[in-house]
Amino acid sequence: SSLMPAMIAAHELPPAPFEVPTSQQEDAEEWVQNVEEVTAQIKGIIDGTVDPDEADKKMHIKSKIKEIREHETLEKREKYYRYGRDGKGEKENYKWWCKRCHTEYLIDLPENQCTRCGNGLMSMEERRSNLMLKVDDFRADKVRHTFRKDKWHRWRKSQSLLKKSRNIDYQKWSYWEPDTDSDEEGEPIVPKDNPEFQAMEADVRKRNKSRADKAITAGRCKERGNDCLKAGDYVGAIEHYNEGLSYEKDNKALWTNKALAEIKIFRWQDAIDSASKVVEIAEIFEDGYERSRDLCFKALTRRALAHRALHQWSHARLDLEDAAVLYPEDKECRRLLERTIEAEKEGEATRAMLKKVGEDIPEPKPLERSSERLERFRRTVEEEERIEAEKLRQRAAAPKIEEVVDPGSDEEPHAGTIRVAIEEDSDDDDDDCQAVLDIKRILPPSVPSLCSLPVVDFGTLKDALATSDGGRRVFCARLGENRSQSGLDVLLKDLEKTAVLWRKGLPNLLLGQSAVAAAQVKAGIAPPSSIADAPVLPLTREEEQERQRYITVAAPRALALLTTLASSSDFHCELSAGCARHLFSLLAVDELRYSIVELFEEMSQRVLARRVIVDHLGRYEDHFEALLAIALSGKEQDFVPPKLSRATERIKDSSDVEELGRILQKGLVSASLVELGLAAVSNLCLEPAMRRLMVAKSEAVVAACCKIIKPNDFKVSEKLAALICNLLANDSRGKAFAEMLVGGGGLRVLLDALTQDRESVLGHRDRSARLLGILLNLCAITPLARAALADLGAADSLLPFLGLDLETEIRTMTILQRMIADRPAILEGAVRSRVAQEVRAILMRDDHLKDLVEGGGGGKARLSELAIRMAVTLVTKAGFLDDLAGDSKVVDLDELDIDVDAHEWISRLVLVVNKLKRRQYAEDETSPRAMAVGNLALLFGYLVQQQTEDEAKWKLFDFGAIAATMVEAMRKEMGRVQQNCGQCVVKLATSLRYRDLIRDLNGFESLQQIMVKNKYNEEQKAVHQNIRQRQARQQLKCS
Repeated sequence: SSLMPAMIAAHELPPAPFEVPTSQQEDAEEWVQNVEEVTAQIKGIIDGTVDPDEADKKMHIKSKIKEIREHETLEKREKYYRYGRDGKGEKENYKWWCKRCHTEYLIDLPENQCTRCGNGLMSMEERRSNLMLKVDDFRADKVRHTFRKDKWHRWRKSQSLLKKSRNIDYQKWSYWEPDTDSDEEGEPIVPKDNPEFQAMEADVRKRNKSRADKAITAGRCKERGNDCLKAGDYVGAIEHYNEGLSYEKDNKALWTNKALAEIKIFRWQDAIDSASKVVEIAEIFEDGYERSRDLCFKALTRRALAHRALHQWSHARLDLEDAAVLYPEDKECRRLLERTIEAEKEGEATRAMLKKVGEDIPEPKPLERSSERLERFRRTVEEEERIEAEKLRQRAAAPKIEEVVDPGSDEEPHAGTIRVAIEEDSDDDDDDCQAVLDIKRILPPSVPSLCSLPVVDFGTLKDALATSDGGRRVFCARLGENRSQSGLDVLLKDLEKTAVLWRKGLPNLLLGQSAVAAAQVKAGIAPPSSIADAPVLPLTREEEQERQRYITVAAPRALALLTTLASSSDFHCELSAGCARHLFSLLAVDELRYSIVELFEEMSQRVLARRVIVDHLGRYEDHFEALLAIALSGKEQDFVPPKLSRATERIKDSSDVEELGRILQKGLVSASLVELGLAAVSNLCLEPAMRRLMVAKSEAVVAACCKIIKPNDFKVSEKLAALICNLLANDSRGKAFAEMLVGGGGLRVLLDALTQDRESVLGHRDRSARLLGILLNLCAITPLARAALADLGAADSLLPFLGLDLETEIRTMTILQRMIADRPAILEGAVRSRVAQEVRAILMRDDHLKDLVEGGGGGKARLSELAIRMAVTLVTKAGFLDDLAGDSKVVDLDELDIDVDAHEWISRLVLVVNKLKRRQYAEDETSPRAMAVGNLALLFGYLVQQQTEDEAKWKLFDFGAIAATMVEAMRKEMGRVQQNCGQCVVKLATSLRYRDLIRDLNGFESLQQIMVKNKYNEEQKAVHQNIRQRQARQQLKCS
């Protein structure tokens, strides 16, 4: 502080605000006043009226007061310059500025630090530079704001030129850009103590807090809606999403989730509107989809699904193409786009077919992408503005001229489109045209129901759909306003009305339990007493007649036509899949049950239709239980095909032997209700969601397995085996089911059915392959199955299946290999000799080895690789060659009929590994060839280690022939195969016998390079993993 006066004195500083400069006149007046006071005191002393001591005292006091005032002024001046003055640093009348406390200093301070807050100071030049940069930013923001406002005005102006867009309603977004520039001026610089500013700041903070509170409330509504969505309460989810949107209308996640919930309850147009909101926000406010890629992708795909449901294929294609641009790697989007393109082509073919038969179909309006539409709008508005400006210029430059229209103009009207008839000679086209004409005649757009069709017309309609692809297209098409309802819509409405009438007329069932309860009672799972009585309003006579007519006429006809459509193509099956929600309600109707399950079995073979059914079953547990009750039915009549029952009745009335044979054959070949139910459930289990539902029913499936699966059953047992095979997926649910199947005794039943099945019975090979597939999946999923098979002596039972057809041998060898790897003790007696004989025979087949060397993935290459894997298991786990190594002669194993020469085995394996030597770098470590190389590396690594440990026993064997192949494989293979080859090379290098050979092949250098590379890859993998974890944490915080 002692340096401060000197620092202040060293600067030529302006006066402080409290220092009022005095003028010369004021100084003269003060001097005159002092002179007058001194003169008056001298006169008083002379006159004796003033005491001299008192006068001296007054003069001293006055001098002291003046000195004190000067000192106070000096301190105040020093404090002023030391602590600076409040200011934003906007002018050029200071030297230093503190950014933290907004203080201006006029002098240099010690250590260049603010005396108020201790922060570093910024020079006036630096502050000026920062302010100019902010000015440039404000100017740029001003230009952008002006551009956006101008762009918005041009969009508003273009509305008079355009009709309603397919996805943008601009009138609802008129608030998107303010008319004034106040929001773009930046933060105003005003005094902190200004009450108006403080009031305005408080209001802004209040509004911001209100906006933040609304966003929090909207987020909570979203969470509640998501919970409802997961629970299947889609209506409740929509209500929560609407509540959230009332707080935050521009929340894109709420709109996309709402669209998903609306799709789940078939509100297609509402889903389109909700998804379009997200697209609108992105197109208007974000200038594209890139800033919200994920949400825009969801919105586009969900809107495409809704468009597909309404048969608006072109709109759906455009949305899916835009979505595929955002995420090109999404396979589901690509697959849906391909199917949509096919559907659009079907629509074009339908349009052409209708034109060919003379129906006038209006051409669809061409659609544009969003970017193309935006550019066209911009050009349209600019052109209109240019024309208007030109008109104004002409009007200002010339007098007004009234336009006169010639009333006698004879201008010809524009000629209409000329139709040219093209003659086709194709018989198929003639048949399609005839089928289309029949469908148009029988089922015009105004027909209310199939009940009104005569029997002859219905038969003609069914034949047309079964034989004509063009007829099916026209039957399912919605084209224009004149054909807004297709024939397929008539079928779906008939089924919907049948379901409503049936539920309305239930006399003795609880409406909420009717389908599942009736199905369980008829399947024998639940007693009849489990169906409770419930009073309902009685039907009138007309209503009862209508109910019977729909159940006996409309529904069977609709099911027959739907089965025909579902069996024709994936496209028509997908269009028909919407009937599933009505069919499950009708499963309890005796007259319709078989036809419904037959239709489900047909639909379950198609991917998209299967997903629709599984999605419905996931939402309605009672429908899932009803279908499963039919599939696992224990009633004897459900195992008898209805056609066979009808054939038996016809036999009584017929005496023609040939006709009786045809009737019986047709009845025997037809499927029973249980077969159809098992086939449908088995196909549905290809979807993970269906397997998730089946986990809770594992006990029922295992019980059915133990009860139904029997040897020589080519119908029901095979279908149940297929269901079990599909349930044994390699995931947690498949593992849980496998453990329950093993623990519930199902493994013994499957093994007995496999071993006791006779070759003379029809379907023996397919049944054996299916049962072997189940055992193979069980062994792959859980070690409990391998241990249980070993305990049951399955190795002896599986030996007869070796040496049969290629696929059977592959499955049998895989099961045995997995069992032996877990429990080598089963390699005794006949099992050991038979397996060794089969491995030897496979390794000696040159055609199999050729396919393996060429890199094929066929059955021969897979079997050769499997034989090599079995050889590795025999040698490394069972010590197969240990007893033979000390003697080069032929040794008889266990006095059985199999002779094994150790030299022959090893020589053949050396030949195989040298033939597998790569010339190019590997691209896949899971191919049969790569896996064979990796297994051979393990085998020879084991043998080299045995030779190193016991040189005397293995002295007759030389493994140097594989050194070059192993070193080359170590360089060119990848993954675990490269690792196995590296371990083999290390073991060769450890042996003194082969060390020089490895050195000559530069094996040590290759090992070092691979180790460095692997270490680098591990470090990079750890870095990427840390980055992913950090990104996940950031996303979690944001959410």
